[in-house]
Amino acid sequence: MKIIPFLLLIVITIEAKDVEAQELPYKTYYFEDTDGLHTVESIEQVSFVKTDPSQLIFGVTKNTIWVKVKIDSTIKTPFVLTIDRALIDTLQIIAPEVNSYKIYRFGIRADRPEEALFNPMPSVLIDPNKLASRNIYIKANSTYSLLLPVALHYPKDFYTESQLYDFFAAILLGALFVMMLYNFFLWTSVRDNTYLIYCLGILFTIIIQTTIQGYSFLLLPAAFAPSYYFVSVGIAANVILSVWFCIRLLEIRNFKKWMLACCYGLMAMGAAIILSEVISLHHLAKVLVVLSTILGSISLLLFGGVLWVKKVVAAKFFTLAWVIYLVGILVYSLRTEGILDHNFFTSNFAHIGKFCEVLLLSLALGNKYNTIKIEKENLQLQLNNELEELVSERTLALNMALQEKDILIKEVHHRVKNNLQVISSILNIQSRSLVDQKAKAAVMEGQSRIKAMSFIHQKLYKGEDLAFIDMESYISDLASYLFKTYKPSNLIHLDLKLDPIKLDLDSAIPIGLILNELITNAFKYAFIEEAEGTLSIGFERQDEQCILSVEDSGIGLPLNFKEAKTMGMRLINTLSKQIDASLDIENRPGASFKLIFRPINCVM
Repeated sequence: MKIIPFLLLIVITIEAKDVEAQELPYKTYYFEDTDGLHTVESIEQVSFVKTDPSQLIFGVTKNTIWVKVKIDSTIKTPFVLTIDRALIDTLQIIAPEVNSYKIYRFGIRADRPEEALFNPMPSVLIDPNKLASRNIYIKANSTYSLLLPVALHYPKDFYTESQLYDFFAAILLGALFVMMLYNFFLWTSVRDNTYLIYCLGILFTIIIQTTIQGYSFLLLPAAFAPSYYFVSVGIAANVILSVWFCIRLLEIRNFKKWMLACCYGLMAMGAAIILSEVISLHHLAKVLVVLSTILGSISLLLFGGVLWVKKVVAAKFFTLAWVIYLVGILVYSLRTEGILDHNFFTSNFAHIGKFCEVLLLSLALGNKYNTIKIEKENLQLQLNNELEELVSERTLALNMALQEKDILIKEVHHRVKNNLQVISSILNIQSRSLVDQKAKAAVMEGQSRIKAMSFIHQKLYKGEDLAFIDMESYISDLASYLFKTYKPSNLIHLDLKLDPIKLDLDSAIPIGLILNELITNAFKYAFIEEAEGTLSIGFERQDEQCILSVEDSGIGLPLNFKEAKTMGMRLINTLSKQIDASLDIENRPGASFKLIFRPINCVM
């Protein structure tokens, strides 16, 4: 599908050849004014050399060229005289009239005459009935290669051919602009400056083509100074950009030393063209333009062929592009030398070749874009796979580390529990040798406190969760242990109302010790012997707070209870402050203790 624009251009040029306007009969003569001193009056006295119109080719010359166009006597009606070359410094078309000369001035260094037809090429409408003779003179000077393809047409044929020429130019320049946007889009996607370099190259190509085809002189103000250098500087920039693009597209690592030396030489030649224009060595600049175009095209074609043989993928497109471009240059050269006829097809084949070169190189960049995209996707896939493997390995290692950590923590809790059990056993042995009942009671209280802490570590190393204590199970076990330890009357009942709450270790230990003191105190002092009673223990959560309550139906607290400074109460107060809890004590029939606190970490 991408080759359709190229085929369309070929069809257009072939059709254009068939519809070309037939030229009117005329003869041409030329004279080279080496001194540039001849005027309109004096030129009629010199001897002109007869030549075929296709031979009006003079190359890069400093001489002033005069051409005499002798129109046939059969031409009786107005006709259009056209010079099919816009790239001329100064051009005068001189029509001798009775007692005067009608002079039309064209060129990149001249103001366009008001009488000139609106056409990119120098064109004037001449009435043969107003001429003093059948001779029309053309005077031309140019620092560019000078050729003067003269043509005479009737106005109807001239406008028909002009419309076709404009249509062809619009397609060519529009296609180049589309290719520039296409490559700019690729650059925004991959951020590879190769695409940006090529966009600049296409931009300069558009400027050059617009100037060569004469549209710059229609669009820009008369004698616009920068337009003098559009072609020469544009070609110089294109030489530099083409070489730079070649090195980046075909990759510098594939270039041999002699190839790089040629590349740098061509870039230096492009810089020399610009320098020559800056210091007003205009003729030298134009000679360098011709040399750099020929040497650059052949060199880049040679580089592409060598690297194509070396299996560099992009070299295939690159070489084909330069082959087509050189064919276009060859056709253009053969036409300028008079070997091929001067017609619409041969005049524009170089432009077609340039467009085909741009198209093929855009395909090469598109291929490179696809290659980069595939490599990027493969690299991303590889990175994803490696990342997944790394995550799996790290996850496995973390799981193993966590398992080891869990085992170590459980071992620590197990040992702490065992050590506490040893202490409790020692206290138990010690109590057997005691005679004093108060001392035995004190030892028993110490054992219960140790047991309260021991239960917590037992729950941790036996459970699956090492961070939280199941308070429902813990309180139930602790209450049962203390009930068996103090052996109250069978008429005493335990009433447990416990929510399934889990507390962290920092909260659970103080709660366990406080609860131990409250239950022990109730079993020891709350109930009269042989009296029936109930010890209610509750643990619930309300909003963000936890409430521990211990209530008995015993005899109640003594009147001076709040003033008492027993070991148990001091421990309860100290531990309550540790967890930032409030303690409410009520003395009603029976004692009521309520501890309200906000746990650090709590799980329902």
